[in-house]
Amino acid sequence: MSVLARLLRPPVLLHLPRTRLFSHAPPLHATPLPSTHQAPPQQPTKIPLRLSAQEEDAMVERIAASILARVDAQLAEWDAATKIKLKSIEEQIRWLEQEGYLRDGFSL
Repeated sequence: MSVLARLLRPPVLLHLPRTRLFSHAPPLHATPLPSTHQAPPQQPTKIPLRLSAQEEDAMVERIAASILARVDAQLAEWDAATKIKLKSIEEQIRWLEQEGYLRDGFSL
């Protein structure tokens, strides 16, 4: 067989029967084709290049309200933690007073 005939010959692997190694793979004709009945692609939302004064004010108010809500929540969390720590410190000072570890003149 000539060199050109060997190069044009299909690979030997295509003619081999399925082995146990590939027995789990589905046959090529069983591969589902993509559905042609898909929903049409959604149009991207159009964002105006310029906002009206009212739209801009409303957007600024929404952003500010969101930021203020987060700040208020964080302050409330810190306030609660501070009150717990303050109460703990007050209880420790009272215990020190009762045990006589604090001198006269120092009290809450």
